Amino acid sequence: MDNQGDVYTIDGKTFERTYQIVSPGLYEKIAPVWAEVAAEPGTIQTKEGSTAYLAGDYLVFNAPDRTDGYAMKAETFRQLYESDG
Repeated sequence: MDNQGDVYTIDGKTFERTYQIVSPGLYEKIAPVWAEVAAEPGTIQTKEGSTAYLAGDYLVFNAPDRTDGYAMKAETFRQLYESDG
């Protein structure tokens, strides 16, 4: 995945379930995510390995039971996702 220069991998099954094609080579995430702000630094296990994060970064999950997660900077999260509440 190349998200405006931020390049990362996404598990194939997760990608198929959470993204839809907009035009050739351009996809949009259509599934909801569950997110929380990290209170302290740490590491989250992902399907592709692990990601380190800092306090204030977001832990984002593709399922409400906190599975299929990843971390991202707060600024990136706010740019990519809309709040539903």
